[in-house]
Amino acid sequence: MSLSRLVAVPRRRLENRIRRLVGLPQRRKHAYIEFFISRGNAVNLYLSDVHQNRNEATAHMLLEAVKTTKYKLRQDKRLIICTDDRPPEDSEPMMCYAPRPDMRNRIAIPDFTFWDWPDVGIDDYPSLTAAMVEAGKAPPQDDRLFWIGNPKMHENRQRLVDIAADDPRMLATGITWVKADRPENHTAGTLMGTRDANYVSLPDHCRHKYLIDVEGYGYSARLKILLFSGRPVFIQERPWREFFHAWLEPFVHFIPVRRDLSDLSAQLEWAEGHPEECREIAGNAQAFAQRHLTREAAIAYLREVIDRELA
Repeated sequence: MSLSRLVAVPRRRLENRIRRLVGLPQRRKHAYIEFFISRGNAVNLYLSDVHQNRNEATAHMLLEAVKTTKYKLRQDKRLIICTDDRPPEDSEPMMCYAPRPDMRNRIAIPDFTFWDWPDVGIDDYPSLTAAMVEAGKAPPQDDRLFWIGNPKMHENRQRLVDIAADDPRMLATGITWVKADRPENHTAGTLMGTRDANYVSLPDHCRHKYLIDVEGYGYSARLKILLFSGRPVFIQERPWREFFHAWLEPFVHFIPVRRDLSDLSAQLEWAEGHPEECREIAGNAQAFAQRHLTREAAIAYLREVIDRELA
């Protein structure tokens, strides 16, 4: 190991120690929010730069969660919230959107889309989920299993596109987001364009008989929204678990699919042969979403986590 590297390690630690002493957050490699209550019941938030609007939207959720409980919370204890698609592997305790079950010191909390994500067409989460429920009341216009997304985010997304290309019962389309006036990771507050003009809104997903959710680089933010659709949702097994995953039951709320999608064809065949069971699964999923996955329910859950951590 070089001398410069040996010197750099304690230097970084010293810098972070000084930053903390003067009230500044530590430097981290991942996107994050640092949150604490200070004297006078002041809510303190530090937002790092991050992909599009997710820190600002998460901050809205935090402020709603603590506005009535901040007076009884422990002061000056800092909470770290990782806002990347997947949390880092280090041991620093933190909250995050979707940790793996084997990760230590990780607490799953509701993600930023419960507020909004205008860059992909989610201007307001409650309005979107209401539109999903309304769209799902109409019978499907297309009997195929449907997915659209960026296949570059995970090899299993590309695998789905390849499988669907050879199966007339499926429609899986790749999409590439583009912004003409700024980098794609900078928020614009409006819907991005797509390279092939093939955007499909989430309510328009309901035109299809079946829907499927597949992991991305980390978790998939759309899963909870699909559960509002009134359509049977196929969920591909994945290591990243959002706060509500443990409450979902296979063949009660969703149709399970192996991570490598090797049983997707068989599971779709099962669904085609069991229409009554599929209707029940879709109804259960929608009822689950309307109970546990509203913005109000997400804020209440976040409040419980913060109350516990700052007791």
